[in-house]
Amino acid sequence: MKTQINPTVNKWLPARSWKTAFLLWLAGLSGVISLYLTDIPMPSEVIAAGLTKESFKLSTMIGPFLMLGIAVVLGRFLAHKTGLQVQRFGDSASGLKGLLFISGKTALGVGLVLAALYFLLGLLIPDESLAAVKAFERDALHPATALIYGSITEEIVMRWGLFSLVLWITWMFAGRPEKMSNTAAYAAIIGMAVLTMLSHLPTPFQILGDPPAALLVQQALSGTISAAAAGWLCFRHGLESAMVYKFFLVTGALTVLHVG
Repeated sequence: MKTQINPTVNKWLPARSWKTAFLLWLAGLSGVISLYLTDIPMPSEVIAAGLTKESFKLSTMIGPFLMLGIAVVLGRFLAHKTGLQVQRFGDSASGLKGLLFISGKTALGVGLVLAALYFLLGLLIPDESLAAVKAFERDALHPATALIYGSITEEIVMRWGLFSLVLWITWMFAGRPEKMSNTAAYAAIIGMAVLTMLSHLPTPFQILGDPPAALLVQQALSGTISAAAAGWLCFRHGLESAMVYKFFLVTGALTVLHVG
C-alpha cells in the first residue's frame, strides 16, 4: 500500500518496526503512570476488603496498561497496511512548524465550534446540571493526567490501535486496494467518531442520573466532532499531529474548567 505523506513532514518512523512500537509504548506509558496522580474515590467494597489507597490506584492502572500494549501491537501489524504513519519529532524545523500549524489550526477551529455548541445548548440546560457536569469534569482527572494521558496515551490507543483496526477493516471491505481510498478512510473516521460519541454518553447519566436531552446532545456532538478531527489529522498528517491537536484542545479545556 502506498503511504499518504504530508509534504510538510518528511521524516517518518517505520510503522512495521518493533522499535517504533516500543517507542510508542514508552510514550504511552507516561500517561498510564500519570493516572497515579488522580485521586479516584474508593468503592465501599474495596475499603471493606482492606485494600490500601495506593494499591487501589495501582490496580486502576492495569486496564489502561493492557490497552496500551494491545494498541501498539495492533498498530505494528496494521498501520502500514492502512497508510498511518508517525513522524520523528524534531527531525526538521519545517516539519515541526508544519505539524504545529496544522494541529494548532485544527484545534482552534474545533475549539471554537465546541465553544459555540456548549454556549447554544447550554441555554437549554438548567444551571445546576451545567454546574454538576463542570465540577465532575474539573475533578475527574488531575490536570497533568488529563494532559498527558489525553494527549499521548489515549491517542495511541484510539488512533494507532483502534483506528488502525477500523481502517484495516474498511480497507478489506474495499477490496484491499493499493492505496486507501478517501471513501474508505472517511468511513473509518466516522465510525471512530461514532464509537467516541457512544463512549461519552454514559457520563451525563453517571453525574445526574436523568440528564436533560440537550446535555446528551451536547456531549454526543462534542465527542463526535473532536474525534472526527483527530482521525482526519492522524490519517492525513500522522499520529503525532493528532497528539499535538489533542494537547492544544485539552489545554484549552483545562483553562476553561480551572480558570474560566
